[in-house]
Amino acid sequence: MPLDKVRIGPAGPAKQAGIDGHGGGAPCAPVAFSHLEVEREPFDHIPPAGSRLLHVHVADTGRLHPGGGSYDYMGFYRAIRKAGYDARISIECNWRDFLREIAPAMRFVRQSWEGSLSAG
Repeated sequence: MPLDKVRIGPAGPAKQAGIDGHGGGAPCAPVAFSHLEVEREPFDHIPPAGSRLLHVHVADTGRLHPGGGSYDYMGFYRAIRKAGYDARISIECNWRDFLREIAPAMRFVRQSWEGSLSAG
């Protein structure tokens, strides 16, 4: 899993995943949206991964549930779509009140994914 440099070192999350921004790198690449945001790594590092992008997980500002912060989900979703990704997106966040937050988080993820179709 790609990690931000607060956790392991100076390379950005896409670099940690083996995505070098030029189509080279590791044979498969997971992308953690919150780590990209923490590192302020540009989304344009994602599309060159193409079919190597095999897993995506999301959290929002401060690892809140999706929709609980201010991250640019539309920009992120457009970037993974450009890479050809159209598979599972998992939520990996710190739930403060799971039963209250899960429905709005799922709705937000679905609506922003669908909205990225027309926004791109």
